[in-house]
Amino acid sequence: MRKSQKRMTPQSSFGFTGGESDSTDEGGDPVIETFCKLVKADIARLRNNGRRLGRSNLTSEDRREIGILKKNKSITIKPADKDGALVVMDTSQYIGEIRSQLSDVNVYERLQVNPTKRFKLELDTLIDGALDSGLIDTKLAKYLKVEHPVVPVLYTLLKIHKDLHRPPGRPIVSGRGSLCNKVAIFLDHLLRKLAVSALSYVRDRSDFIRSLKGVRVVESTWGLSAVSVALADSNMAPDCAWFVLALLEFILGRNYFLFGDDYYLVLSDTFRYRKVSTFGVTKILTIY
Repeated sequence: MRKSQKRMTPQSSFGFTGGESDSTDEGGDPVIETFCKLVKADIARLRNNGRRLGRSNLTSEDRREIGILKKNKSITIKPADKDGALVVMDTSQYIGEIRSQLSDVNVYERLQVNPTKRFKLELDTLIDGALDSGLIDTKLAKYLKVEHPVVPVLYTLLKIHKDLHRPPGRPIVSGRGSLCNKVAIFLDHLLRKLAVSALSYVRDRSDFIRSLKGVRVVESTWGLSAVSVALADSNMAPDCAWFVLALLEFILGRNYFLFGDDYYLVLSDTFRYRKVSTFGVTKILTIY
């Protein structure tokens, strides 16, 4: 960092108004965000005018058959991992494939109890400490806290392009409304700005795949160190950088979910909170 570079004061380092990145799943692209806002405004206008949004293209018989399928617990209907197809699969086979993945003790740890209450206490303590120290204001603290968090749930997208008869599943955690959802949005808002200021950065998933060609694999434990270096090179106040790293370490170390009646903790980088994954990859590729 150049000596002439002026460091920001704690609260001004963030520049985050709670919820502003909630408008889209990916975030960060003002064109997409503007488009979404315009579409939402059009829909609201149609509703306010009492106009119908269009007639259903399903007949009454179609709706009846769909209702029968939805009530049939012996089959599971899920999207395919690619090509936008729908897969109809025996429920026992679907559950068995997921259980097979969860049996890997190097990746998943089965928990005895729901950890949400304990994790919430840890996160609230971290946020309250930042508030008491003047790192964040009351508005941001209120935004980051989730009073009634939803437990993340695991499901899989079926890879029929690999095996049509016994497709493996790509694990996905539905974490909207969960304990770490808003923290991930906040971190994405902050860290994305640092990512695009790097000499090179990952723009999206396709760009990431292209970037992997010729890049050696690095240890996943280096990820936080890479972020730490990036924050040190920025003009963020040291105390604020500490808070950002503490939040990032919290959500990466408490990535849990529910499947069936069982709770699991992720021990490996099988999947992470999507909001912060791009930044981590960017900094690792930039530094190494």
